[in-house]
Formats: sequence, structure tokens, C-alpha cells
Amino acid sequence: MEWRATPDHRLPAANAPPSPGDGRVRLWGTDGRWSFIPASGSRTGSISQTAAATEYSADRPARPQAHGYCPGSSERSSSAICRSVQGGFGLVVEPLLSPVEDARVESRQSRGRSIHGRRADRAPSAGARQSRLTVGVEEEFLLVDPHSRMLAPVAMPVIATARTKLADLIAPELTCYQVETRTEPHQNLGALAEQLYANRLHLSRAAVAHGARLISSGSPVLSPGGAPPFMPGERYERSGRMFGALDEEQVCCACHVHVGMDSREEAVLVSNHLRGWIAVLAAMAVNSPVWGGRDTGYAGWRSMCWARWPAAGPPPYFASAAHYDDAVDTLVGTGVVLDVGGIYWDVRLSHHVPTLEIRVADAGLCVDDTVLFAALVRAAVATALDDVRAGRPASRPDAHLLRAASWRGAREGLGGVLLDPVSRRLAPAWRRVGQLLAWIRPALVQHGDAALVDSLVSRLSLHGTGAVRQRAALRRRQRPADTVDYLLAGTLTAPSCLGR
Repeated sequence: MEWRATPDHRLPAANAPPSPGDGRVRLWGTDGRWSFIPASGSRTGSISQTAAATEYSADRPARPQAHGYCPGSSERSSSAICRSVQGGFGLVVEPLLSPVEDARVESRQSRGRSIHGRRADRAPSAGARQSRLTVGVEEEFLLVDPHSRMLAPVAMPVIATARTKLADLIAPELTCYQVETRTEPHQNLGALAEQLYANRLHLSRAAVAHGARLISSGSPVLSPGGAPPFMPGERYERSGRMFGALDEEQVCCACHVHVGMDSREEAVLVSNHLRGWIAVLAAMAVNSPVWGGRDTGYAGWRSMCWARWPAAGPPPYFASAAHYDDAVDTLVGTGVVLDVGGIYWDVRLSHHVPTLEIRVADAGLCVDDTVLFAALVRAAVATALDDVRAGRPASRPDAHLLRAASWRGAREGLGGVLLDPVSRRLAPAWRRVGQLLAWIRPALVQHGDAALVDSLVSRLSLHGTGAVRQRAALRRRQRPADTVDYLLAGTLTAPSCLGR
């Protein structure tokens, strides 16, 4: 990838050295040093080698709708465009192609060859085009004390208050620090975004009424330590007796996307087609780098914690719904899991609604993050469903490669390389994103989501994942409380796709 420094984006900053005035631009490197490079020159390499960042100041109140900055982090896409927001300084190392353009090039190059067993230029079949698939979302949140920024064990009264507005769209989670909301099934992403945002606002008001605040993060930035207070209930008590310390270390939050499926048989076969893309989807949705006040070294630490459950991680390959049911019955019957709700595979058949549930995402920092993930998941399911109905077989990567790919995605997010479990090769993360977008492009067009996804992917490239943004807030002063404050603002940021 060739990079060029573009002087058009230079922005002044009080703490930056003056511009040399000879056509060069200031460059803030990931090594923490200033340098100057010719404005007309070019560099070859990844953005992590020549990354620019705007400075994040925790002293400056975060604007609710201007939360994206380009941190000087190793997790930068090879197609990212770095700019400054809210003042600060800029580089600007700009790629010759945007991520969306990269995806379109990938799509054109894919014509005539297979991506995980499917020709990328093949239009969806008539059966797959009959109607839009519905999509619904479950989001889990953490409650924090606004003064100490520690977790606040007030889930029970918050849920009781929020139920006056959310009714059965709110539910308890394992601990008294967590709350879950859910949406109705939607065909239109604008309507989905509207309900997601309304859920957050209602839940936030309920939290404030009980002296707490709401944050959306895959992991707790600050916690009191020790065993968390668990929600009352017979199932939670059984879980504590059975899993012990494992339960005590599950104060983490996810985003689960449900895609409506009429046929359980087709849903199982669709799951097979998704297995090779799980790590890419997860890497795009990482938002849990900080745990207990320190950077874990992982962009998605939540998935590392979750992987310890006996029925978690990438799903097995199933020949049929009967095969799937037999596996679940065996796990439940042998006491390995409490019940069917304890099947925690990354992709599973929902046990209470007729959907396929994709569970790999951290809780999205803002609604836009969640909407992008939901759009990608629905398009991937629609594409896989077209493959199933057309009789195209799913690839069958080895289980150890799927787990390795998931580990790599959790470790690096979009800032490095990902493992393609089908080709058994490493590839830059954003190249894998481009391949995913090329694979699902017809389905995005079919559902009317292509323009929105292009916009949200460009936003992801510009601002980084939730993990990037959390780390930048922490790095500024090495104060975990700054990260919590940033999450407080980002959680209630209005989505850009309202009314679409």
C-alpha cells in the first residue's frame, strides 16, 4: 500500500512544533516523536508505521457527536484516513484507496474466482431475493458510579424503573452490574438504529435515577475486585455452584444479533457458511481492551474470557438440524452446560425465537457501531442462505484454525493481520474486511444497506474500533477514569443513520 502525506489536512496545535513552511507536513509517529516529511512525497508501509493521531484531552468535555479521533495506536487500518477533531494536530497520511474502494476493487478482482466457495459476482438467487431478512439486537451494558467510575451494583432497581418504558425489552444479566436490552425485529436499519438509541436513552435515565450511569463496553474499565454481586434467581445460583470462579470473571458485555430464519434446517447450514468469517466480524467489533484499570494487550479481551466456557467459540460443522440438536442434547444431558441457554457458540440457533444468533461482537461503544455489525451480519446470513439454496457447499476449516483465527482477531482487532482459516494464510486485517464486503455486496444491495454500510465502514476506518478509542482515552494521561468518561459520552452519541 502506498501512502502520501497530504498538506490539505494540516491542523494547528498548541503543543506541535511550527510548520517548517517549506512544503513539508508535521508527522506524529507511533514512536511518540515529531518528524517532517515532504508533502509531495510518498511512503510505503502500513499505517502503523507512519500513523498520525489527534491528541485526545480528557480535560476537554467530549462532544456527544464528535467522539471519533485517530489515536496513535498500533490498531490502525491499512486504509485509514487520519484527521483531527475538536482541534488538535494532524498528519495526514492518506491511502490511495479508501476501505470502501478497496472492497470494490476486491470485488472486481474476485470475479471469476471463489471466495470461500462462492463466486463474488453471482447475484442472489430468486429465493434469496424474495424479501428482506429481519434483524434484531440484544445489547448488554455496565452500570457505573459517576464519581468513582467503579461498577455500581444497582441493576435491580434500574431494571424496575426502566420497565415503565421498555417493558419486556429489558432483562437482567448475570451480575448486579449489568443490564440487557433488546429490540424488536426490523427490516429497516434506520428503524433499528432508532430503537437502539431509544433503549439507551431510557436505560440511561433509569440509571441516573438510581445514582448511576450507563456505559457500553465489552469489559469493565474499573471494578471493585473480588466476586461480583450476582442477580438473584435459581438459574444463576446453579451456575455459581457449577462453574465457580468462571462465573466471577464474566462481568463482560456483548452484542448479539438475531437474523430471522423460517427453517431450522437452513439456519444450521447457514451457520456452516459463516464459520470462516467469524473472526473478521469479531475484529470489526472489538471494544474491550481495558480490564481492571489496565490495557490487557487485547483489542477484544471479552472474547478471551468467554472462550473458557465449555460450549463457546466457533461452532462445529453440522450436517443437519438433527445433528445440531443431537450435539446440544448431549451437552445438556451430560451436565456440561446448565441448559440450552448455556450453548455459547459464536453462531447458534436461538432457543426462544426463530432466528440465527451471531454472538461474536463486544457491546458496541455507540449505536453506529452496533448498526454496522447488524448490517454486516444480516448480509452475511443472506449471502450464506443464497449459497445453501443454490447447493454451494460450505468450506470446512479445521476447528483449531477457527480458534486460532478467533484468537488473532481478539488480539489485534483491525490493527494487524488476521488468519484466514480457509486458505490457512495470514492477511492484513483490512484486506480480510475487503474480502468480506465483496462477498456480501449483493446482499447489501438487496437489502438497501450498501450506502449506509459504505459510510459506516469509512467511519470505522477514520475513527477506529471501540478498542482504539478506549485506548486513546487511557493513553492520554494513563487514567482509567478518563476512559470511563469517554465511554459515558460515546454510549449516548446519536446515531448517524436515524431516518434512513
